[in-house]
Amino acid sequence: MILSKYYTRFTSDITSAYQGYLVGRLLVNIIVSIVLVKGGMTTYQIGTYEWYGFLLMVMTMSWSSGVSSSLISYNMRQKEIDVVNLAFWMTNIGGFTIASIVFLSSIYFNIGLEKTQVHLLCLSIIFFGPLPLIESVFVLQGRAKTLTLYGIISNFSLLLMVVLGMLYHGEINTILSLGLLHLFFRWMFLIIKIMKGKFHWPKVKISSTSFFKYCVPICLTMFFGTMMDMLDGFLVKWFYDSETFAIFRYGARELPMMSLIFASISTSLIPSIQQSDNNASEIKVKATRWMHIFMPIGILLMCISPYLFSVVYSDRFVDSALIFNTYLLIMTSRVLLPQSVLQAVHRNAEILHSTIFEIIINLILSLLFMYWFGLIGLALGTVFAFGAQKIYMMVVLQRFHNLKMGDLIDTRWYMLYSCLLFAVYGIVYYLH
Repeated sequence: MILSKYYTRFTSDITSAYQGYLVGRLLVNIIVSIVLVKGGMTTYQIGTYEWYGFLLMVMTMSWSSGVSSSLISYNMRQKEIDVVNLAFWMTNIGGFTIASIVFLSSIYFNIGLEKTQVHLLCLSIIFFGPLPLIESVFVLQGRAKTLTLYGIISNFSLLLMVVLGMLYHGEINTILSLGLLHLFFRWMFLIIKIMKGKFHWPKVKISSTSFFKYCVPICLTMFFGTMMDMLDGFLVKWFYDSETFAIFRYGARELPMMSLIFASISTSLIPSIQQSDNNASEIKVKATRWMHIFMPIGILLMCISPYLFSVVYSDRFVDSALIFNTYLLIMTSRVLLPQSVLQAVHRNAEILHSTIFEIIINLILSLLFMYWFGLIGLALGTVFAFGAQKIYMMVVLQRFHNLKMGDLIDTRWYMLYSCLLFAVYGIVYYLH
């Protein structure tokens, strides 16, 4: 009965469907990490797997997600051309270009992967680049049921590939090859079901140029946004070894589902914000409701994380728990969604400026805190930098749109949860 209720919700409401898709993807990634540990992989092999996934994310997320995100908001303004076709070509060309750069770079520089793994990475970049268009098209068309079914099949099949790889051979290259096969099947689904073979280049050059110009600030914002993860990842790889990288990456996760749910809220509300007279009313309702769910869970997880990591993974990853607790502090910034209003009113330049400001703060604080606190210092730098970015965007909203923090969230509950979160963090850090 309960499952039927939730299934009906996910198949009838596009926001819930998009949230469910992202949550399912996150849960599968967590399960995959558990399978790798429990399957007997060494910390070095896990570190290689995480580094491979890290490079794939860094090389694709900015332009891939940027174009897909632009498609959602831009299509509300320009419906006279097939913007989806243009986005398809942009992401495919981007994939081939980035893959070529990575391949040529690997000839002259050591990127931390074997030759076979580099080849697999390049092919993964090509196939992964256009894939976010699938869910973007479903969101635009309001096809909640289709998006839900697609999420279930794609996420379950990825998990199945990893399990089969562990059972069949258990080697890292086997698992990476099966992951590439999974990306290829999804890429074919995009061509057959979404594009339906009609992926001609749009003929209206003026509108095409307009969409390209519209994408640039958003893609740059995504690029600078991923630089937060890039900085932390590259600093760990530079100063530490592969085993330490695995420990850091297993801990460098925010509260499961929270970041994805708030990201989906932020994206899916853009069309309704554009059509609404009150730009922030729906944001405040949904952000406050989810804050009441995630903040208490985050505080509880902070208390039990050292024990939880040793049980779910192994004693090798107990140190990941304190890194995880540090990333939980990002919750205080994650629940604020000023970027939704800024993107809806097409103030993409201000979002870009805030992201550059965030990167500068992150680099300075990460290097400084890493000298004092080690790996935890890197996470602390990210926490404070992320908060600084949200403050910057809220200042822009208050100055140009007369929107205050109280218009985005229930400030009384927000302050209470934030104080409790930092207090519990300090206690657990002192005890461990």
